[in-house]
Amino acid sequence: MFPILLSALTSGISMAVFFTAIAWFIESTFNSSLLVSVVLSSGYIVTFFALPSIAHLTDKTTCKKMLNIIYAVGALNALAFLVINPAGQGAWLSFTVILLSTSVFTLIRASDQVIRSTYMKKVLPEHNLYHANRLLEMVRQGITFLSGGIAFLILQDKSIQNVCLIALFCFSLSLLINRYIPRDKINETGESTAAAPKKLTMYHNGYVFFLGEKKRIIELLSLFPYICVVFLNALYPALFTRIGAPVSAYAILVVPYGLGAIAGSMLNSQPWVPSLKSAYVIFGGGFIIGLLLPLLFKSLPAVYACLFAIAFCHSHIRVRRNTLIMTQAESKELARILAFNEVLFICLSTVLGLGLSLIADRLGFWLAWEIVIALNLMVLLLIVLTPGPATQPSTPMESAQENER
Repeated sequence: MFPILLSALTSGISMAVFFTAIAWFIESTFNSSLLVSVVLSSGYIVTFFALPSIAHLTDKTTCKKMLNIIYAVGALNALAFLVINPAGQGAWLSFTVILLSTSVFTLIRASDQVIRSTYMKKVLPEHNLYHANRLLEMVRQGITFLSGGIAFLILQDKSIQNVCLIALFCFSLSLLINRYIPRDKINETGESTAAAPKKLTMYHNGYVFFLGEKKRIIELLSLFPYICVVFLNALYPALFTRIGAPVSAYAILVVPYGLGAIAGSMLNSQPWVPSLKSAYVIFGGGFIIGLLLPLLFKSLPAVYACLFAIAFCHSHIRVRRNTLIMTQAESKELARILAFNEVLFICLSTVLGLGLSLIADRLGFWLAWEIVIALNLMVLLLIVLTPGPATQPSTPMESAQENER
């Protein structure tokens, strides 16, 4: 497990620093939350069309090989960014270069999550998946924490060339670490599995898993905190501007966020919160309370407390959700099921991010923030009203844990 977690750390740091620095650069250059959202959402269009093929290839070949491919693309993208040096170009040429580079990094980030989760499913026994997911989430959020200090140093000036150097180094290091990752096996797919994407789409498996004969509505709705924390990135620069915080305060926003997410991933709530539904009611409610803090107090401590709270709750919901999906899904279909998740995430986070950014620019920032709170309340209510499966949470993982006791 150590090499796969370490390569996740190194590659993740490069992208976390990139997205943090780019968001501030666009906001400070163009003074527009909408343009921040356009840049951060740009890669989702590319990802929407490319991710099905990546998921299909992941099911057809080894995850180790796919990780090497995406890290090589990431290193080349960082090198191209470094050579062109958008900070030294005109405003709109710089914007175009950033848009293209961000698109590539967004695709890499989405692919990395799908491929890495599929790798864990292939090589680990089911009763170890919950612990493995907790470790992986700790690494992902440790990335967020560490990138805060790096972003703080970078954002002392408006140069974003240093971002490329960090990304180039980190992706190269990930390629080196991947040499020591044990090779996983290629899935043996039957004719029915291979034919399904041709009949409908590459997301057929995901659609059937969530909305087929057995409905998994709660698992589907519980994706929303992930959607929310991503599209909120487009609003954070404006949030810090509204409370009069300096760029240094914005640069370290990922520190309280990372601490909250690490704490959420470490928490083991299974003994006292048995189902995903009950976990979402508790932690989804905490997510909403966190969002209320900046609205009520409009101060830097309130914003940092909000970041800690929403990260804590989102991280824990994500671990519970991912583990449940991984234990219920077949290994040979998992990549496409996770790709279906990413498509929902792409569509909703893009639409909501652009829409809320436009509202923030035209009608007022705090109105946009209130809408975010209202959307989370709606999802929480839908989950409360959705009946959970009678057998939940009877999964192979939990059965194994019961036997161990």
